[in-house]
Amino acid sequence: MPLPGGSHVGSAFTPTNLDKFIPELWSSEVTRALNEKLVMKDHVKRIPGTQRKGDVIHVPSVGRLSVNPKISETPVTLQNGTPGEFTFKRDRHVESSFMVEDIAALQSDYDTRSIYSQEAGLALARDIDAWLLAHRVVLKAEGQIVQSGGGTPAPLNLAAILTARLMLEKADVPVEGAHLIVSPAQYTSLLQIDEFINGFYVDNRPVVTGQVGTIFGIPVIVTNAIRKNATSGFRIGDSDTAGATPGVAFWNTGGTPAANYSRYYPDESKLAPWTATQKVGGQHTLTAPTSTTPGSTLAIGQYSALLCHPDWLAFWMDDMAKTESSRETLFLSDAVVSHQYYGCKVYRKQFAVVIESNEAA
Repeated sequence: MPLPGGSHVGSAFTPTNLDKFIPELWSSEVTRALNEKLVMKDHVKRIPGTQRKGDVIHVPSVGRLSVNPKISETPVTLQNGTPGEFTFKRDRHVESSFMVEDIAALQSDYDTRSIYSQEAGLALARDIDAWLLAHRVVLKAEGQIVQSGGGTPAPLNLAAILTARLMLEKADVPVEGAHLIVSPAQYTSLLQIDEFINGFYVDNRPVVTGQVGTIFGIPVIVTNAIRKNATSGFRIGDSDTAGATPGVAFWNTGGTPAANYSRYYPDESKLAPWTATQKVGGQHTLTAPTSTTPGSTLAIGQYSALLCHPDWLAFWMDDMAKTESSRETLFLSDAVVSHQYYGCKVYRKQFAVVIESNEAA
């Protein structure tokens, strides 16, 4: 019987003492890792994948012909326009794999294999963007570099962009096919440039998918795959170190081996300082730095934008990533392996310029 004041005698069943009878509920949704805006495959020269055998791609190059005066009653001057060739290797083979035990599959309300197969595919896609961006360090080593602010590092500004554009024009690069690829922090700097946001300069044209605007006719693309350059290393996955970026070689003095270099530094050598487990691919005669020596890596603490025409980098890929699975009877599990095979190399270095700036964000 209730007592005056609405109180009761005794105790009631509560969530605490009925916890054994209350089922745990799982949402039908899954929290997925955030993925970068992947853009780089659209801004390189894609080599058709018709060649199936061998590890080297050969790209013929046409020799240039000259003009000679035509002298009356004299035969023309014949030219052979001696052709050359550009070669690069199909040398990067990477994988992302996992295994699901039967007991785990039976106890889960989710299609774990399907979910993680998608995640493996996204990891491989991020790997391509990271490896293509890593070749910015090759451009810098070749002198294709502009420092925003000149000798004093500064946020991305109009003068640096125009200097980079002039470098392309002097090299006879068709600027109408170029794109400016920037980090989100550099995009914020662009928003403070009148020539970028003022309709008088951009012709009031609608922004197309993947673009955030134009500057003097050059489409601007934003990707958060460009991060602040740091010596903390770079790898694909949740162990990414904040601020790391592909194209910077990192090092430490502890552990085994004594120096651990990034897998995203396009050094050709498979010998010291690399080890087989540290290096996957690389076709340029760069030497991984042992310090922050200017020119040997992307500028530490800064962002490295890229003004490029697609011909700056030749890229070949074996169609698309492949996924294979096998029944592992001894483990009562299904193993799933996704992998991709590709190669790339700077094709025309004068078709791209790295612009480094020091946004604080």
